[in-house]
Amino acid sequence: MHRLRKKSGWSYDTSATGAVSYGFITAGTGDIFLRSPIGGRYCFKYAAGGWGFSLGGKLNLSYSTLETWSVGTIYLLDTFHGSELTAADLQGVCLIQDVSIGAGLGSSGVVMLLGVPPTSLPREILKLALPKGVAGMPGIDVLIPGTPGGPLGAALAMRRAGSLVLAGAKAALLMAGFSAGPQLQVGFSNSLGLVYEGGETVASFVERWVRRYGVPQR
Repeated sequence: MHRLRKKSGWSYDTSATGAVSYGFITAGTGDIFLRSPIGGRYCFKYAAGGWGFSLGGKLNLSYSTLETWSVGTIYLLDTFHGSELTAADLQGVCLIQDVSIGAGLGSSGVVMLLGVPPTSLPREILKLALPKGVAGMPGIDVLIPGTPGGPLGAALAMRRAGSLVLAGAKAALLMAGFSAGPQLQVGFSNSLGLVYEGGETVASFVERWVRRYGVPQR
């Protein structure tokens, strides 16, 4: 079991997410905005898919925007021995656990374990366990319904991949927030995904440049 080593210098800013669940299958995607300890606002994109358990409607859709209320905190895990995370440390395979409740308007609590290099997971597991569309990192094939092994093979692969992610994660992002959409459910989900892009926003770069060097004079 992981222990939270210390709070990271990275700080949570906001996020925009979208999720869909049908029966016990769930999938989601989103953008997470974080502030770097050395300055700058970074956007990290992710996509994930997995399974869950819920009471209520069979089909549920939810979303949040950058303006929707949310909070979050990032912690270094005891498996990470560096002094502070870099943007690269926050990318890679992730494990997401979500508890949610919704009836038109909803709320959720999320734990994301971050920072596992895809190369540390066997290729066969990645091919089965990662959801369709998560192809942001070169050389990674993704799950397509009907692949050899079927749903059971995918579930077993995801379970094994999840245990590898648990062993190799560097950081934990804890989030809570509101959502909206056609949803009527109380549920829990466990998903495997990929943080496949993370870079400073253009507006943040320009702001830091101007703050450091000033506005050029004619």
